[in-house]
Amino acid sequence: MGLNAEGGTKQSTFTTHKIHSSLYEYLKATKSIKHPRDGYFLRAESFYNLATLMGEVGSQSGYGGKSLHQ
Repeated sequence: MGLNAEGGTKQSTFTTHKIHSSLYEYLKATKSIKHPRDGYFLRAESFYNLATLMGEVGSQSGYGGKSLHQ
């Protein structure tokens, strides 16, 4: 689907660990005529890393200007 395995949007291309699991063996992606323009993948295990990245690049303005860790 083009999303980062550690979570985030298609533009979030950071990597902290090699974390691919075997879950892909049990999932099947399907396509339709309606193609989403964007997407977001949230891994509970990776939210901390994503929140840290957003704080480092100053992307928390859309969240009240506060760190997502708070």
